Amino acid sequence: MEHILDVNPDNLNSWLRSFDRFIRLDSNQYAYDKYASAEGIVACGIERAITIEDFSDKSSVSSLKNFFDENKGQWIFGHMSFEAKDLFDITKTNASSFIDVPCVSFFVPTHVFKLLNDKLIILKSNLPVIELQNQLDQSLTAAQPIIKTKGILNFGVDRSQYIEHVNELLQHIHRGDIYEVNYCQALQYKGMVMDPYALYTKMQSTSQAPFGAFYRNGDVYLCSASPERFMAKRGDQLICQPIKGTNRRLDNPEENIVQQAKLKSSLKERAENVMIVDLMRNDMSRICLPGSVHVEELYGIYAFRHVNQMISTISGTVDQDINFVDVISALFPMGSMTGAPKLSALALIDELEPYQRGLFSGTVGYIDPNGNWDFNVVIRSIVYDDAHQLASISAGGAITALSDAAEEYEESLLKMESLVGIINGE
Repeated sequence: MEHILDVNPDNLNSWLRSFDRFIRLDSNQYAYDKYASAEGIVACGIERAITIEDFSDKSSVSSLKNFFDENKGQWIFGHMSFEAKDLFDITKTNASSFIDVPCVSFFVPTHVFKLLNDKLIILKSNLPVIELQNQLDQSLTAAQPIIKTKGILNFGVDRSQYIEHVNELLQHIHRGDIYEVNYCQALQYKGMVMDPYALYTKMQSTSQAPFGAFYRNGDVYLCSASPERFMAKRGDQLICQPIKGTNRRLDNPEENIVQQAKLKSSLKERAENVMIVDLMRNDMSRICLPGSVHVEELYGIYAFRHVNQMISTISGTVDQDINFVDVISALFPMGSMTGAPKLSALALIDELEPYQRGLFSGTVGYIDPNGNWDFNVVIRSIVYDDAHQLASISAGGAITALSDAAEEYEESLLKMESLVGIINGE
């Protein structure tokens, strides 16, 4: 028998403030996503957890694998930062961090709920239903402004340095060292005081992203309006859905059909997309049954709240009881945030990007008691360190032989525009 709680969104946010670790994942019920399992999932409290702080500690991989084995049949939530790649001997990160976040952190929560409109369906809790309902009803704090102190903005990479780095990457492409690389930059704020709960509420209402995430890990908060799935597992099927290709969605439906056709016919966008599809097919073949990896859809065009996206879907068959770490070691970091060939692209990312990416272009998600899982790509996000009053907005762009350095710089700023607008009170 399902136990259902009535919940006001403001009360839910207020209740979550009492937990040092929680995660809320929102899918917003996009009809195209046949792999979505719920409108939203909320998990909070800690029964057991594993945290890896040092991405150079290779011995911790076995501990991580044991954690998933020992907690099989439990709900597990958490994240992997981009630098977790170093755990699997992929490349070595030398850049400094702006916001410190654990390399890897997963937890078995005390409470798990399925979120459906103004209802919470209890999937797991150690409290009686009446007690939970009372706590939610009594949890209401006064509305807070999103930004209390704006902070001082610093560009992690200025325009001239960005163009210099992209032109250097283009030289590698023209020499044949790589075909594509995702180069990222960040806007960094110091002295920022914000309310991440109000921030995520604003992001959720304006973007309605299919892989939205609100995540707290100690003093660090992630507010993400991600449109991209990294990987999902349903039974013995492993699914990856890289996004490469974006243009602005137009308000007029007929005009947007033309806009979508332009996106689908763009040689640059198609080239970026198919290169990442090939990369991820290769990665998946390392852990999927021979001959089972195939492209379900190539160059699919889908409309979201503000943009049209080009999404391809690749699937393959795995052992139903495969350990999460075996899969992540083959697929992480995701192809859409690295490049092709992956190792060569990652080496150049480590060489040229001046700051660790941290949570950005990492992944957050969950594993359910049946061994199914869903993890996003952390993009279109704000990361906030409440203790040190730091905030970061990052964006990446796929650099190919058809790229123009100045245009790529402007496009990266455009990707951050809506999030900057929230910080600026727009």
